[in-house]
Amino acid sequence: MSARRRRAGLVLAILLLPVVLLHARRPSRAPMRIAVAPGIDVERLRVDGSVVHRVRLDLARLDAFVTRPDRRGRFVAQTTSDFAARSGARLAVNASFFHPFHSNAPWDFAPRVGEEAAPVGGVVLDGRPNGARDRDWPLLCIEDEVAHVTRGPCGGEGVAGMPLLDDGVIPDGLDPTPQPRTAAGVDGRGRLTLVVVDGRQPLYSEGLPLRRLAEWMRDEGVVDAINLDGGGSTTLVVEGRVWNAPIHTRLPMRQRPVPVHLGFAVNER
Repeated sequence: MSARRRRAGLVLAILLLPVVLLHARRPSRAPMRIAVAPGIDVERLRVDGSVVHRVRLDLARLDAFVTRPDRRGRFVAQTTSDFAARSGARLAVNASFFHPFHSNAPWDFAPRVGEEAAPVGGVVLDGRPNGARDRDWPLLCIEDEVAHVTRGPCGGEGVAGMPLLDDGVIPDGLDPTPQPRTAAGVDGRGRLTLVVVDGRQPLYSEGLPLRRLAEWMRDEGVVDAINLDGGGSTTLVVEGRVWNAPIHTRLPMRQRPVPVHLGFAVNER
């Protein structure tokens, strides 16, 4: 082998090393279940070969909260890890779709940390709507220790999302491609389940089509559900640790800054 080829091989190895290390940081795909804190039960399982994280939440033991705007009334982007650390959330997930947004390359994306972005469909904070209700999407509303999916008023904390299940009925026109997903569902007793699906990572987890996700959630007892922002936004943080395998700008374990999250802390009542 010539010296030129050896140098080229060394340069290629150096360039690929960070990507290899990022892949190595991904969580195990092995099924597991753990009671993280009072009221928070996290399970990792496989659905059609993809890695799915299911979170069951006892809202009687938890305080739920949505990201607050800054002093100027703006929602600004932050990673899910940063949101959890600042808010004291024991568990946090990304929530609303948002705009503006683009993701063209590892160095070319928006919003970046600290930049303003608006939640699609608005949010509800302490029973008060905040942001434009610019889509006719239902809200996941958490109030009085139960959750429900509604197009009406919400007296607690709420985030909007695309309809995924309506009294057990799956809507037409759902995205048929396998993707990373974040979803929230409610059973007939108002119990809340969050679902985070890893994707866009061949040989690790491809993701799920929305209809398949809706079918699986219905089979697991969910009657009403919404699809929250997915793709590179999908992130689950538990006790300060990234629990899933996010993939932002095609880099595994890189978190996308997003403006709205949903957090949970153990209440003192």
